[in-house]
Amino acid sequence: MIVIDFHTHAFPQHTASKAINYLSKKAGIKAYTDGTLEGLKRSMKKAKINYSVICNIATRPKHVDAIFSWCNSIKNSENSIISLPSILPNMRDRILWVEKIAKAGFKGIKLHPEYQNFFVDDRNIYELYEAIEEKNMFILFHAGEDSGFRPPFHSCPMRFSKLIRDLPNVKIIIAHMGSYRMYKETEEYILGKNVFIDTSYCLAEIPLEMLKKFFSKHPVERIIFGTDSPWRDQKTCLEYFLSLPFVRDEDKEKILYLNAKNLLIEL
Repeated sequence: MIVIDFHTHAFPQHTASKAINYLSKKAGIKAYTDGTLEGLKRSMKKAKINYSVICNIATRPKHVDAIFSWCNSIKNSENSIISLPSILPNMRDRILWVEKIAKAGFKGIKLHPEYQNFFVDDRNIYELYEAIEEKNMFILFHAGEDSGFRPPFHSCPMRFSKLIRDLPNVKIIIAHMGSYRMYKETEEYILGKNVFIDTSYCLAEIPLEMLKKFFSKHPVERIIFGTDSPWRDQKTCLEYFLSLPFVRDEDKEKILYLNAKNLLIEL
């Protein structure tokens, strides 16, 4: 079976060590790779994962161009790695960046409401979402709590439900099973809606009965496998997902590969 890990992180060789040390300390979590592309590929080989999607996060205007350039270099040199550019939602030239990213052939972008300091349902940002929709790209959002920040958080299921209501045609992926550690709210506001959710970071944390409810209430065509490597071990996450008794084999194939492939069009 082909496997796509739709939610990973890695950094350029010259910044990886600094980034991993900073983020590990800020969030109080362990890294399972050294944060480099080679480290990610070693992890993929061990886990028997065929493709990984790197979710980049721009926190300053200068990062947007640097990340875009790095994503382009990966696109031109790596067969098993797909890298998502990032835009600062409040930057002045955000629409021009959407056009540039789409023209370069990327299928989506990553946004992180905590690190980028914006609320997902801020109507001032709807222009950005609509521009991304026009280019038929997706948005992968961090969602819910983040160990490196204190509440109140910028994203939650209720805020996402407003966004879904206001812009129903925007292609949205809500990470961490719909919002990390906000699972009751996710059940109320997200499950069954026309959005994707990914399994990253929290899969083994959720009680099995609740997890079973998630997989039964949300369309299987809108669930995507992700690990959040290096903050989770890819092999452990994949083995845990494959062990779930209430997910049928044909649905596991959709979650591990087909749903992601459809979003990425052709690998």
